[in-house]
Amino acid sequence: MPNSIKPSASERGTLIDMETTRTVIEAAPGAAPESPEPGRDCWFCQDAIRTDPPPGGWLLDDGIWRAGAAPVGMAAAGTVVLEAKRHVQDQSGFDTREAITFVPSLGAVLTAMRAGLGCDRVYQWSTMAAYPHFHVWLIPWWQTSAHEGPAHLLDTVESPATEADVTAATARIAQALR
Repeated sequence: MPNSIKPSASERGTLIDMETTRTVIEAAPGAAPESPEPGRDCWFCQDAIRTDPPPGGWLLDDGIWRAGAAPVGMAAAGTVVLEAKRHVQDQSGFDTREAITFVPSLGAVLTAMRAGLGCDRVYQWSTMAAYPHFHVWLIPWWQTSAHEGPAHLLDTVESPATEADVTAATARIAQALR
């Protein structure tokens, strides 16, 4: 290891062997196929529907992952949607690059959300109910929120934010990502 840094005995069991990870991922039976046709009315999937970037612009767009504010009127300010650029139904269909970069990409966005919004937690919600395309909704939660758990998710849908609030929250998250 570089600079003679050696993991402790407890850390050794948690280190990821990337070569083994690649082999396991590529050989995984039953992986979900790439969706041949993205959802026709998915804001994040269809460029014909979404001609402008999300409010505040893209927070992340690295060719593998893309993240931006949830569409105005659909969620609370500060809610971010992280999606695989490739149309894949769920994690079982991730290719090697997606599998290796998912946690670091998600972690960077979560860290920026907590720093930029001052939230205590970030709920993660993903259903793929309407579209066979992996999207994970990242919803901020504060200790001062009226509810927690599923009730908090309902609160965010029943009281969506204005475009100004979404844009301001996205700017704070973007600043924290820098």
